[in-house]
Amino acid sequence: MEYELKALEQIVSVIEHPNNLKPGKQDTTFLGKHKRLAHIEKERIKFKFIQASFEPGSEDRIEMYFRQHQLVLVQLTDIFYRASKGNVHDKLSKELIDCVDFLLQFIETQFPKYFDREVKIPEAKRLQMAPEIKRTLKFLQTSFMVNGVPDELINHVCQPMEDYLLPVTVVNYREYYFIKDLQHELLLLAKHKAPNNYTEQICNRLLFLNFNSLQFFNYYIEKLSDSSNKYETTQELIEFFSMEMKLINQVIVKPGSVYKSELPSLCDQIGTWLGEEIYFLEKKQQLLQLPLGPALKTDIGPKVHTSLPVAHLSLVIRLLLDANLIKNKNAAELLKRVAGSFRTDKCEHISEDSLRNKFYNFDDHTVDQVKDVIKGLMGVVMRYTS
Repeated sequence: MEYELKALEQIVSVIEHPNNLKPGKQDTTFLGKHKRLAHIEKERIKFKFIQASFEPGSEDRIEMYFRQHQLVLVQLTDIFYRASKGNVHDKLSKELIDCVDFLLQFIETQFPKYFDREVKIPEAKRLQMAPEIKRTLKFLQTSFMVNGVPDELINHVCQPMEDYLLPVTVVNYREYYFIKDLQHELLLLAKHKAPNNYTEQICNRLLFLNFNSLQFFNYYIEKLSDSSNKYETTQELIEFFSMEMKLINQVIVKPGSVYKSELPSLCDQIGTWLGEEIYFLEKKQQLLQLPLGPALKTDIGPKVHTSLPVAHLSLVIRLLLDANLIKNKNAAELLKRVAGSFRTDKCEHISEDSLRNKFYNFDDHTVDQVKDVIKGLMGVVMRYTS
């Protein structure tokens, strides 16, 4: 797969060094020639992209091909944009920006699985949306204050848009689309006349968008804690947090939407916190010998016998959760089930506390041994191939 942007890179020198151009008809002809060349290159490159997607080879190779071109196209757009500021030949720059932007959009729309949303957007694209964000910020802040939304929550929801407007901010495609979605959802709410509960509806929209900032997570948890203060008994608290767990597990999240890609999803963060609270309350109740309700039948039949030690079993469960192969959001409940349903060579009854501690605290030796287990599984899989 060849690199296809050499001709476009050569045109850069024309607009990066306008002082080399002589005024007059000759330069007008010269610039016109490069405009035509840019459009010819745009169509040729588009065709080459289509060809590349059908070429034999590994998916990784094709993905690298498109990512390389995406990165350079963004760089070229930034060069053209910088050159167009105060440049007498800015019409050429703008046409070149349009050509490059077309190719970026072509990759994004026609080959979305190869388009890297963690790559920065062109500076021109970022600045183009800035005036709209400024207007949105002013409107949202006014509307939310009038409707009694807490200042802390207003600051949290407006922070991404304020960060976007900072001159030093570098925005990638994922963040760009998240900001657009955030604007859209909040504007829909702000323009709605007399909603029943502004604060609750804002939180619901942030859950939908997976607004997983630590600041908003802390705000949401504080809100839950305040709501729990009206319950006096341990049983009432368990029921309250269990209902909140049910509600958070039923939240519909917009596919692919995330504010901070390096952090767990907002629902996972809240679900983990709720699971920890429920676990603590249940242990407290057991210690106080308070009944949780009707006695649960503990005889669930033969347990699953695994050759894995408890430490290895806990790490395998952790791997399956982190890889999203197990979809349960409540890790505490899952560990409780595993502890009650499995036995090892040395342990008929696995301690839930032991499994839980090893789930969150594992050492390098355990990781290395589980790696060997996975390698052994790969060898077993190979036997199934013809």
